[in-house]
Amino acid sequence: MTTKQYAPIYLDNSGGLVLAGLRDMDGAYVNGATVNCTQLRLEDGGSDVSGITLPLAMPYVAASQGKYRGIIPHDVVLEVGKRYTIRIVADTGTLIATFNHAVVARVRGST
Repeated sequence: MTTKQYAPIYLDNSGGLVLAGLRDMDGAYVNGATVNCTQLRLEDGGSDVSGITLPLAMPYVAASQGKYRGIIPHDVVLEVGKRYTIRIVADTGTLIATFNHAVVARVRGST
């Protein structure tokens, strides 16, 4: 049985959202897609969070071989310990890829 891994998302912090190494079906890097975060919601069919306007654009990072980056605002409303799903959609114009990421809200410590 595989255990689901949750990346941290920190309360009261702007958070980088990255899709790295986007490739087409032939393995070539895709540098011209439209990439957006389309969902940030409580896991298991919960409600969308507030404090973020979706879709959130994730522009291509110049000379990065398929890397796209967006910023989750620091004032997005999350609850400590709650688990969320982030959905990212990449559209090349001919192909669409959807990525779901599991995150858990944490308070950033000083250590």
